[in-house]
Amino acid sequence: MHKKLKFVGFDWDGTAVDTNGLICAALGEVFREEKLPVPTLSDFCRNFKSSAYQQFYRERGVKRSFDEVWKTFDKAAAKLRAENAPALMPGFLHLVKSLDAQGVGIAIVSSNREEGVVPHLSRLGLD
Repeated sequence: MHKKLKFVGFDWDGTAVDTNGLICAALGEVFREEKLPVPTLSDFCRNFKSSAYQQFYRERGVKRSFDEVWKTFDKAAAKLRAENAPALMPGFLHLVKSLDAQGVGIAIVSSNREEGVVPHLSRLGLD
């Protein structure tokens, strides 16, 4: 028996929008301020786990508190978003519009701050 979808949720960063480059560039700013080697995108993708983000920084020599790290990261990410807003993942808008046309409820979720998501929804046609 085929069940009709009623609701679908999508994560924002890395699922709905391609933010890998932005995240790595903002992460790089943290390391540059510490005068440490900046992790490559592949190092970041292989080793960064959201549940152990502080360990990622510590293992690479970052000494500042996470609050200080977050301020640097957040400031850099906001600047990068303003200069070059991330694009939707290929096919994502088509998928969302197709689901909407079928009456499927859609949600975007994120651990990102509201200002890192909401302003982009209209710009991307997701309002």
